[in-house]
Amino acid sequence: MTTSSSYIAQIVSAAIVLLVAVCGVVAEEPGEKILKLTGDSVEAKLGDSAGSMVFAGDVRLVRGAMTLEADRMTANREDGELITIEAVGEPVVFRKVDPAQQVTASAAAVTYDLLAQTLVLTGNVELFQEGNRIRGEQITYDLQKNELIAKSDESGDRQIEFVLENSE
Repeated sequence: MTTSSSYIAQIVSAAIVLLVAVCGVVAEEPGEKILKLTGDSVEAKLGDSAGSMVFAGDVRLVRGAMTLEADRMTANREDGELITIEAVGEPVVFRKVDPAQQVTASAAAVTYDLLAQTLVLTGNVELFQEGNRIRGEQITYDLQKNELIAKSDESGDRQIEFVLENSE
C-alpha cells in the first residue's frame, strides 16, 4: 500500500469511527423514543467510552415529543452511556408537545439529565404551559411527572413571576 493510499485509508477509518461515535449519541430507554442530536459540527474523542461530544451551530435534540434547540450542546458519556446533555444559546429553546399538554421554555442554558429525566433551565428562564407563564432564574422540570420547581436569583432581586390565564 502506498503512503497516500495508507493515508486515505486512515482518514476513511477515522471517519467511520467518528460516525459510530456520533451514532453512539442515539440512545433508547424503556418507554422512550430514540434521542437524535444534529448540528453543523461535532467534536469527539474517538474510541472513548467516557467523555463528551460537542455539537455546535444550529444544534437540535429530538426525543419523542421533546425538542431542544441551542447554539451548542455537549453530550456527556460514562461507560459508553449518555448521561447528560448541556445546552447553551441565545436562547436555548425547549418544547414538549404531546396530546396531554404543550410546554415551551427558553433559557440561557439547559442541562438535560437523561437518567433522572429532568431539565434544569437557568438564566432568564421563561416557561409557557397552556396559556400560563412562569419566569425565574432557574426552573427544574421533571419530564416524567410534569412537575417543576422555580427559584429566584441568589441575590433575591428578581422574584418568581407566575401568570395564570383566566379560564372565564
